[in-house]
Amino acid sequence: MKSEILNLLPKSMIPNKIQHYLLLSAIKDPEQALVYWAKLKEYLGLVDLNYSELDGTTLSHLFDKLDSGAARLLPIVYKNLKNFTDDVLLHSIKSYYRYTWARNQYFYDQVLKFAKENPGVDIILLKGLSSAFYYADDSGIRVAEDIDILIRKEQIKPLLKKLDNLYSLKAKYKLPRLTGSVHAATYDYNKTELDIHWGILRKNTSWDVCKYPDSLISIDKEKQLFVLSPSYALFHAMVHGIMPNNISTIRWITDCYLIAKAHSIDWDLVVKLAKQSGYLDSLVIAVTILSSYMEIPTHIVDYVSDIEISQNRMKYWNKLNDFKLPNRSFTTKSFDVLEFIYLDYKIRYKLPLLHFVFKLPFEVGHKVLSRRF
Repeated sequence: MKSEILNLLPKSMIPNKIQHYLLLSAIKDPEQALVYWAKLKEYLGLVDLNYSELDGTTLSHLFDKLDSGAARLLPIVYKNLKNFTDDVLLHSIKSYYRYTWARNQYFYDQVLKFAKENPGVDIILLKGLSSAFYYADDSGIRVAEDIDILIRKEQIKPLLKKLDNLYSLKAKYKLPRLTGSVHAATYDYNKTELDIHWGILRKNTSWDVCKYPDSLISIDKEKQLFVLSPSYALFHAMVHGIMPNNISTIRWITDCYLIAKAHSIDWDLVVKLAKQSGYLDSLVIAVTILSSYMEIPTHIVDYVSDIEISQNRMKYWNKLNDFKLPNRSFTTKSFDVLEFIYLDYKIRYKLPLLHFVFKLPFEVGHKVLSRRF
């Protein structure tokens, strides 16, 4: 795949210049990382600050110039550079790092409480808490906004039935559609947001990662706590990171870095998982982006460079992104919904003869809306 295709993706999926400098400040060796930290300060106009006049507001001068996705990289940048510079701006991040550490400890305590309340249920930590408490050497460097856990499919129905009677739902889900587009239920749980997943892939919830004998690592046998093993965790971080979002989830890159830093990755297995699950397009783009930040085997980079990304997938990603744009007409919104439904179907199901059946109402609806409005 040519790197130029990245320009066609929603901007939230690609690191911007600020995020790029922060990523390199977080994952490069300190000597190199300090160079990118200096470039970031210069780019943001933070080189000549008079710190004596800021009176305890140093962090806000940095934080206020960042989007929320970039800001979530600050704790890992601080951890990487704190012992190699006396920069007041860098050390102002310490308060955010401490807050992240304390918040993650609270999240983990809630996971332990949840495990105690539900004996016999295997709990698989995903995303933020997996990175913070297993793959990172410091739970303060990975910002998490909620608790994400995966439950085995054979255990999920009775658990959801129990939770529905105990806690309020953030959004309704349909239990019979466990193999449909819904892949998680979100609960208000002890002043936190608890996402109970029965699949790790948003558009293929029937793909069961737990069926692979090497997919899980036990981190606490007594409490039945697990994380995805390195190759599976890397696969999940990559394909989950490659999706449009109103808040850039660019921290998937540092997650991949943390996973691969201390663990051997079976890259051929990662490609195999992407093929089996229908997420090869996402993997291709993820590898293309990730190759700028960490070492990836040459044969994997060469492999993905020869794969053409589905144009339907590109349109689908951009259509998801378009839903978040304000001030659009009713016609445009209605047309987007019709096209989104059609693209979603075409991506999911490889049945060309039936595509026409789904496309017909899409075309008719478009013509009606165009004439009416």
